[in-house]
Order: sequence, then C-alpha cells, then structure tokens
Amino acid sequence: MKAFHGLLILALVVIMGCASSFQQKNSYKNEFIGIRILNTSRPIDEVFEGVTIKNGSFSCQYNKDFTDLSVIGKAKTEYSYITLTIINSSKLPLEMNYISDQYNIVTQGGSLHKLEVIFPRSSRHFSSYSDYSKPINPGDSKQIRISGFDGKPSDIRLILAKINYGKTLLALKPVTVINDSIFTNS
Repeated sequence: MKAFHGLLILALVVIMGCASSFQQKNSYKNEFIGIRILNTSRPIDEVFEGVTIKNGSFSCQYNKDFTDLSVIGKAKTEYSYITLTIINSSKLPLEMNYISDQYNIVTQGGSLHKLEVIFPRSSRHFSSYSDYSKPINPGDSKQIRISGFDGKPSDIRLILAKINYGKTLLALKPVTVINDSIFTNS
C-alpha cells in the first residue's frame, strides 16, 4: 500500500468542501470517499483501505496496481437517500445507462443491498431521468441520488457503483477521522 498525497488530496479537500467542514469534528460522519477498482481478483479491502483524516491531513491507502485515481467518488448519506458524486479526471467519457448501472451497499456484517437511482421532481443539482444517460465527460462530474437502504450510516462498510456498462467499478468507504482536534469548535 502507498499513501497518495498530491493531486488526490487536493481533489478530496475541494470536493469535501473543507472550508465549511473543518469547523466540526463530526462533519465527516456520514461521508464516503472512493476510487476506481481496476481488478477485482483481490478483495477490495486489500487494494483500497480508505481515506483517513489525522490531525487535519488527508491520507489515502491504496494499491496502485489495482486502482485508478482518475475516477473518484464522494458520497454522503442524507435522510433516506445517498448523494453520490462521480468525478471523471480520466481521458475518456464514462457512459451512464439506467438499465445496466448498479449501485450497492455492503454492510459491516457482509450483507449486500441493491440501491435504486431516484429522480427528484425538479432539481438543478441532481440527475433527472432524461440526463442520467448523458456521459460524464473528462473533467466533469455528476451527482446521483440513490436509495434502498434502511440501516444506519455506521452500518455501511462499502458503497459500490458499477457504471460505464460494467467497465467502471467505484468502491467508496467511510471517511475515518483520527485525533482531529483541528476540527473541534473552540
């Protein structure tokens, strides 16, 4: 495993909205960060350990032979749904297909829960049915709402997103905060 610091850390800080989040220690409580898994011949936990924030510094532990940092994801549990943001920094578009795309949760106990894409009646921030199928072009991102899990956010071990006609697998893990006195209110 290697700790990746440079661009991924900068991207994580930006997408997590650190300007407002750094004020509260619990601001990362229901957030997940993930990367593209290239090869599923090894368990995900062996190739991507997750993202840790320790004393204000981001750290991502992953195996570069089995992962790709050009496609990353961020998810936040909110009420009865999860908002998933997929960020494409690769050179190729990521195709989206409502029929073939799959979203799942793996619980701490190992159960698999299938999730469904939900389409708000009107929202300029989230995908509607008509624009869901538009690709995520290089340098772009897309927000998607998914639901279908009734458990607590702390029960979630992994969020899995299989898009691009099954060619792209994102694995998202909870953000872990360790000894983070910087984030406390004073």
